[in-house]
Amino acid sequence: MRRTTIWLTLILAWLTIPTAGILAADTIPVKSLAGPPETFADHRFPDAAATGVPSNLLVIDAPKADAGKAAVPGTTTSTFETQAGSGFSLVQVTTRYPSFSPATLTGPGGIRYVFDGSRITCDGRACGTYQADLLMQPFERMSPGGVAVFSISGGEVTGGTWRMALESPAATAAPEAAAPEIEAVIAFDDNVVDVRVEPDPCKLQDVVCTDFEAGRSFDLTDGAAPVLSVAFSGTDAEGAATEAPLRMTGLSLRVTDTEGQRVAFEDDLGSTRTAALPTDRNGNTLVRLPSLPAGSYSVRLDIEGEVNGVGTIQRTAFYYLPIVPKTYRLDGKVRTTLLDDQRLELRLGVDAPRAAGHVFAYAEVWARGGSRPVAWVGGMTHPEATGAGFELPMVLDGRWLAMADATGGDLTLRNVRIQDPDTYVPIDQAASMPVTVDRLPPAAFQRAAAVDLDDDTLYRGHGDRFIPAETHGLPGGDPSRGGPLNQGIFLVHGWCDGPSWPFWDFVVPGRVGGTAVYSDPGGSRSHDNFAQRIRNQGDANFVSAFTVVAHSQGGAAATHLWANYFSLLDNTTAPRRIQSVGTPYGGSTLMDFYLAAGPLAWVIAEILGECGPQFNLGTLGSALWQIGIPGWARDDVFYYRTRHRRPGNFWERLQFWRWRCNFASFLIPSADDGVVADFQGWFPGANSQGITDGECHTGGMNHPDQRDNAGRNDTMDMLGRPAPPAPLTARCQVEHIWHPNGGPTGHGYSEYWVDASGSTPGASPIATYTWFNGGISTGPTTNDRYGPLFPGLPGQAQNYIITVMVTDTSGGTASATCSVP
Repeated sequence: MRRTTIWLTLILAWLTIPTAGILAADTIPVKSLAGPPETFADHRFPDAAATGVPSNLLVIDAPKADAGKAAVPGTTTSTFETQAGSGFSLVQVTTRYPSFSPATLTGPGGIRYVFDGSRITCDGRACGTYQADLLMQPFERMSPGGVAVFSISGGEVTGGTWRMALESPAATAAPEAAAPEIEAVIAFDDNVVDVRVEPDPCKLQDVVCTDFEAGRSFDLTDGAAPVLSVAFSGTDAEGAATEAPLRMTGLSLRVTDTEGQRVAFEDDLGSTRTAALPTDRNGNTLVRLPSLPAGSYSVRLDIEGEVNGVGTIQRTAFYYLPIVPKTYRLDGKVRTTLLDDQRLELRLGVDAPRAAGHVFAYAEVWARGGSRPVAWVGGMTHPEATGAGFELPMVLDGRWLAMADATGGDLTLRNVRIQDPDTYVPIDQAASMPVTVDRLPPAAFQRAAAVDLDDDTLYRGHGDRFIPAETHGLPGGDPSRGGPLNQGIFLVHGWCDGPSWPFWDFVVPGRVGGTAVYSDPGGSRSHDNFAQRIRNQGDANFVSAFTVVAHSQGGAAATHLWANYFSLLDNTTAPRRIQSVGTPYGGSTLMDFYLAAGPLAWVIAEILGECGPQFNLGTLGSALWQIGIPGWARDDVFYYRTRHRRPGNFWERLQFWRWRCNFASFLIPSADDGVVADFQGWFPGANSQGITDGECHTGGMNHPDQRDNAGRNDTMDMLGRPAPPAPLTARCQVEHIWHPNGGPTGHGYSEYWVDASGSTPGASPIATYTWFNGGISTGPTTNDRYGPLFPGLPGQAQNYIITVMVTDTSGGTASATCSVP
């Protein structure tokens, strides 16, 4: 019986879905996105600066003993430059805590800092006032293993060349302790290099890209040869901010397949070849990589160079590149069909796909031979089979044509792209595609002034377009204790986390709606997958509407849901739809390093957890994702940021672990919350609620967990719910009408009405009014006026006491009395 019921449900669902051949249980309604021409620039690919991963690191490769002589200590010697007032930290990681590699740092003045694996000495005497203590800490999540940090404050450091000697640990009786896996990094307080992926190499210099296909931005598809640029930003000798060209004098390059840990390409360019590298128009050095097949790659660049006004620098940068397969290819054909009197469907022809997954599509619509901009259209879409192949449907509302005064049949699509929904890396692109339209919808011919610009369907569509769902519903949390809630707040956790909000901060008595908890413990999801899961669990926990209070990635995933898919999140009437704390809308440098599987990956895993990295949370992934989020969606996002406490004086600055969030803060070249730099939490176009000092991303760090701020939680709880309805209140007022002629005296008379239209409905609308005149009831009526009354006329009373009883649809009542003279 149960099986029969299930099959009947599926058959009925299939019959009610407008997209043929897709079961309702397996679909999700998508928004047909659109916007005016003045927002074209907001949705074009970001420039190189937006994709830069800043690096303040210098990797000191772990020493290796000679072959066959494992017990013989080896030594790696390196030099590095510091600028006056710019401090640095030595960070070591070992898998066999507390065994660290001995190290010696020799400063420009000859003072030697000797780290013997457990303490610091300085030639047998005090190390000086600008030397911080040594912090050694075991891993808590990854065992065995630990980290040691030794920091030299920036305030007293003199500029010059330092010498670093890193030794293998001496052999001991325990063979496994002879060569612990150690990585060491110098982390500078200031002056960083930015490695960026160039969005369109052909626009940089002709000499660089004579063999590039013009106009293909961020071409990271199978067989592409990406171009990286190296830029510099920091402070000069006087402490002033500077961005200057970096004249590279040495470059070592390594490309590693992060899935197989196989070196795909390696080259040491040397000074001569490094000097011959081309530069872009801003003077940044361009590094072209070899063609790469589909996969995940880490690029390591060991850089030496000179910066005017700063001097010599050495840095090690890591950059992560996803190379996606070309699952779809635009064939240049666009077919149009009328959907209804208002909308035109644009169907982009694509070659037979290798995968049947959905994509994000975007195009600018131009008219009159490409001379008049009309609108941009986009959103999630799915290939549909035709007799000739496959097509990707998109929707153009005819009202955009009306506003552009573009009713001819010659349209052109520009800047067409289809993007992978998980990475937002473009799968295929076209600079221009002609469109011939046989019939336009009648809406295209209305007067521009008649278009209602406040109509949401103009920007989001009608909710009748579907794609296959990426994931099915998961059981929600169990806060409601008795079934789905009518409406309320959905508490959403972040990447690779679990339910972690203090639940009782969000159950304040007297406020509208309940509270439910999103639950996907340990899940590493793309924004798209995460968003669909929020939607599914939201449907399971609520009946009519919900808002989101999110931590970390949950804020970006909720924004993605609001922008791309219809859900109960659309239905809220609360002042704030989405509120987030600690969300890396601009990515996280820590995630960049984690993605690239660079040095100190153990440290990063210790902070972030042993969970797969997520491209959407890196710098490049976030920059590509942001261009798909319309301005109206950003308008409904309210976000809070936090960061470690600032040192109050010189001595606090020395005690670095007392004011920073954790040792990962040394890897993030800015003030941060232990995971996200303050500038990376900024979300252009959304509503910043400021930065709070002295709070960190999660618990277990050196300051309170940002989720535990009770005052902020109370604000988010209050503004994430609709205002309580006013109580049902009955009101009446007397209206007087004077008739100048007639009456007993012939000189006029008064007419009175009692009006109850000012009564206030509560949670339910008013249903009826019952009028009492001297205790005599007129019976329930929908009429909110009573009269006329003529006091003093023959047969009429001199005074009236009129009472109205108001009844709402829930059965609640209230009454009011008016006196008529």
